[in-house]
Formats: sequence, structure tokens, C-alpha cells
Amino acid sequence: MGILSMNVNLPRIWPALCWGEFGQMVDPPVSTKLHVWRKPEDLSTVISVRVVVPKAEKEFGAEYVVSDRSTYETLAEDEIYRTIIKELLGKLAPRLYEWDPRIGTPFGKLPSLPLFDRPDGAHLRQFAVLERNDGDVYCPFCRVRMHKGIGLYGNLSWGGGNFGWVHRRCLP
Repeated sequence: MGILSMNVNLPRIWPALCWGEFGQMVDPPVSTKLHVWRKPEDLSTVISVRVVVPKAEKEFGAEYVVSDRSTYETLAEDEIYRTIIKELLGKLAPRLYEWDPRIGTPFGKLPSLPLFDRPDGAHLRQFAVLERNDGDVYCPFCRVRMHKGIGLYGNLSWGGGNFGWVHRRCLP
């Protein structure tokens, strides 16, 4: 049993969890906020993530209440925070796909960006099939089979989490 302490260096952990391999972005399409506080009435810890999309004037949020640390008894304190924050980012990601700064990136291994990555990993499976050129993967816009390489249907770009890889000519 027991509760989470507030002794973890969250300002150091937060950017890496949020922006992944991108590091801190110079001009991010969204702003992010992490709030952690203790509820004295039941000694629980609340972890809250807020994402603001200035261009759309929208704000999205998710929070998690940890009232009993025993659920995570095998993890160190900073790993508990990492696990919960990753889960919260996964809940928010589907609502943020259209603001993914990687949209339009030519076919290749995408850098990890947890704030916009599909929590189910479908984009990684699609990439693996396209990389091997051994499966039927169709463009969600024109419904023509995609393949990596040069040519009319081999010129692929990242279309965001809702679409995955698409033909560059079909990208909206």
C-alpha cells in the first residue's frame, strides 16, 4: 500500500515522454501541460495532462488518480509516473492526429512522437509490411495498393495517425 510521493523530477521526465525522439520542438503545433497534485481528503495523487491546440482553439485533457500504489508495487516511483503519463498520452493521441508535425514526411522510419503516435501500434505494423513489400496495404484515399519505391504508387508520405502511410499525391 502507500501513496506516490512528489519527489520525482517530472520537469525532466515530461518533455522526453511527450516529444519522444523529437526532443523539445522549436515551434510545436500544440502546447502541453502536466499537473500533479495530492488530494488530501483521500491521500490520492492526481496526474493530469492538458494539450492546447492554438490553431483550432481547442483543449484536450486526460487525468489519472492513483489512490493505491500497490497496483504498481513492482515499479520504481519514476516508472510509475512514466507508465501513467504514457497511458494518458495514448488516450489523447487519437484526438491530436491531424496536428501531427510529421504529416507529409516521406516514407521511412518515423521518429517516435508519443503525443501523436497510435497507442495500438498499427502504424508500426503498417510500416513493417510496406518495408518488406510483402502484403496488401491500400491507400485510405484512392484504395490502390501501396508499395515502397519509386513510381506513381510507390511515392509514400505519412498521413497522420488516422490514415497511416498514404500516396503522396493523395495527401490532403
